[in-house]
This record gives sequence, C-alpha cells and structure tokens, in this order.
Amino acid sequence: MISVCNMLNLFAATGHNNYAKSGRLYLQMMLELPLTHPWLYDKFVNHGFHTVRRSDRYWAALSTDLIIEQVMMKALKGRGGLTHGRGMNDSVRLLWIRSLHKCAGVRNALSHLTDMEVTDNQHVDLGKS
Repeated sequence: MISVCNMLNLFAATGHNNYAKSGRLYLQMMLELPLTHPWLYDKFVNHGFHTVRRSDRYWAALSTDLIIEQVMMKALKGRGGLTHGRGMNDSVRLLWIRSLHKCAGVRNALSHLTDMEVTDNQHVDLGKS
C-alpha cells in the first residue's frame, strides 16, 4: 500500500489519470479492509494470500491483474484466438467471447479423453505429442 500511495503523485504528474483514480480508490478500500473484512485482511497480511500461484515453483506467485492479463493475452493470441486471420470487428469479437467457454469445455474433454492434458504451467514441447 505504501508504494501505491507514493506513486499517486507520479501517476497524476505524468498524465496517467486512470491509474491515479484507481490507485486512490484502491488505497481507500485497502485502508478500510481491517474494519470491513478482518478475515481477508488477516489472510493478506499474516498468511501471504495476496498473490496467485499457478504452479509450485519457488518465486512463481503473481498479482491477480497480471494473471488475468496473461490468461487473456494467451487466449487472444493463441491458436483459435482473435488475432489469427479473422479480423477484429465487433461481430467476430462477440462470437469469440460468447463461444469461448464452450470451446474450453470441448478442449478439456478431448484432452482428458486422450490422456494428453496440458496444464498452463507446462511447456508445450513437454507434452506427449
């Protein structure tokens, strides 16, 4: 929280208004956290549950915004994503967003059926294929 507080003036001075606004709101919410959600505050401060671990590797924890960005960029730029030959108009984006959960279900079922499950933290060249 201290680093975000120290960055607020820098965000405002460099024209990053969305960061300045979001950072101020974040600080307000985090300062109220011990009063509004003491159990969550305890998990953050005393148990280190302020990051997400997608693997058991040492130093592999990331903040939630980075995890979301990584997963979305992988889905957008990977095979079957939006940036591979379909264009980026509104109808293509809408179709992709509305069908993504169905495609993920089919992919998971096929990988389970063929015993070729590849996790997100496994390198693609380490698969059975």
